Amino acid sequence: MTAIDKGKLINNRIIFGRICIAALIIVLIGVFDALISSYRKLANDLDIISGRSLELIGKIYGNTTNIRDIGFSSDSDGLSLIFDKQLFSGYWLGKDMWRGELKADFSLSPGRYKIKILFHDLSNIKPDHIIKVDKLSTYTVNVYSDAKALRQSNLSFIKRFTGISPWLISIVCFPIVLMSGALVFIISGKIETEMA
Repeated sequence: MTAIDKGKLINNRIIFGRICIAALIIVLIGVFDALISSYRKLANDLDIISGRSLELIGKIYGNTTNIRDIGFSSDSDGLSLIFDKQLFSGYWLGKDMWRGELKADFSLSPGRYKIKILFHDLSNIKPDHIIKVDKLSTYTVNVYSDAKALRQSNLSFIKRFTGISPWLISIVCFPIVLMSGALVFIISGKIETEMA
């Protein structure tokens, strides 16, 4: 191996090493941003744009055997919830769950609203657990005028400023970390073999 070839290999190793480190930093920032923003966001905190709808899924409490045993209340007439006709079993634990579509009327002003899922028969739940069920069945709905307003309120800094999910950025950059790291390893092996 000539000095030029060896110098080129060393130069390539430095370049791929820097790419690997930069991509790893981006991956870590994306993961931390996603985890911190999801930790700060409460499970019963919902975001919706006026004139749109979103799917809701929740647990069943009490003596609920069909969808007629469940009701809905809201502090705004501009929010409505249409339940699916059938209950279903959850994928992981197999517990009964409900599904519905929450709709925000076009005329609904941006702001924070409360909705509550009502279970008509909670007689089999202990009195001290009723408060917990009530809390789990109450949702805060944050209504926004448009997609831009929704994005600007996002708890993820990456999503807020780029519009891209931090998870997506991490997933895209992770193969770059692997490939550049593998190239650094291969090039280092070649350099050591030639030097030996």
